[in-house]
Amino acid sequence: MSAVSGVGELDKLFRELSKGVANKIARPGLVKAGRVAAKKVKASIPSRFKTIRKAIRSRSVKTKFNGGVAGVKVGAGVARKKESDKSRSGKKGVGIGARNVHWWFVGTGERKTKSGKRTGLMPKQAVGVSDVLMSAKGELNEIIRRGIEKGIWKETVKQARKQL
Repeated sequence: MSAVSGVGELDKLFRELSKGVANKIARPGLVKAGRVAAKKVKASIPSRFKTIRKAIRSRSVKTKFNGGVAGVKVGAGVARKKESDKSRSGKKGVGIGARNVHWWFVGTGERKTKSGKRTGLMPKQAVGVSDVLMSAKGELNEIIRRGIEKGIWKETVKQARKQL
């Protein structure tokens, strides 16, 4: 049973909607909210840390990996291609890059090399991605809601054209 009932045409439409169509309706709003969320996280990082800002991304999650439901992933190192090691040219460290940008948000404990030499620890440098997104929760929910409304409208028009 749907949230809206009593109107024959709407009842029929909601019964005919499959999970795939529901995901199709929700995905554009989720993707747009993901882009806004990535911008919010980037804005929380000081401008002098450009490599960290570049590593913050969002991407759509395939439904088969998300329990059959459309989703978006936002965070550090999301959707980045593997960086090449050419820039290292014999140097021991690469700094904070896409592969270890999570250290910036969660920190590390005491670290050692394989030979036992201490390499230090890194305290967390910024608030976590989830904390930033929780502060923008209302705006993100509104973007998702508007996207879903638009998708429902498009699907309703499409179904109405099929009826004629």
